[in-house]
Amino acid sequence: ILSFENNVLQLEDSSDINTTIPPSSAETKYKLIGNDSIYFEAGTLTSPSAPGSPTTTIPAGCKYKLEGNRLTFFMKMSMPQIINQGGITVKFTQYVDVSIVLEKQ
Repeated sequence: ILSFENNVLQLEDSSDINTTIPPSSAETKYKLIGNDSIYFEAGTLTSPSAPGSPTTTIPAGCKYKLEGNRLTFFMKMSMPQIINQGGITVKFTQYVDVSIVLEKQ
């Protein structure tokens, strides 16, 4: 979490979040881009959400790496929001680094 006030960094924090990704199938549409990138048209990867709130899916692209039985996706996202807090308009942007590791057993 990065918190800025008047473009001055006020807070920097990070945490790991473990979550379940909704199931997908071989019919999920995607496009390979070059040797190391993939784009999921139907939103196969998930955007982070607050605990207890529904998980949302969005179209997303990311880098990937295949090593043996392990497939790893790497994605950087930012999600801006404009919210009103006690009459003050606040621009809130969440920056997220996502690593998803899938391993065939």
